[in-house]
Amino acid sequence: MMLRFYTLCLILSLYAGVALGFDIRGRVINATTRQGVPYAAVVVEGRNEKGAATDSLGLFVIRDVEGGIVRLEA
Repeated sequence: MMLRFYTLCLILSLYAGVALGFDIRGRVINATTRQGVPYAAVVVEGRNEKGAATDSLGLFVIRDVEGGIVRLEA
């Protein structure tokens, strides 16, 4: 009985990990000054509902992005 419980927990944890996706973290910088760009919009290309705004230092986090290769637009 305990083996079935642990197997179920393992399957559910693997499914939850796949369903949640990944976080993309980064920084938007000005190409000339190399300073962070504050309050810029960053989106996953082709999925405008997935995005974030940079903070005062140009840092951003986009949460729960599906695995694979993605292109970002700022």
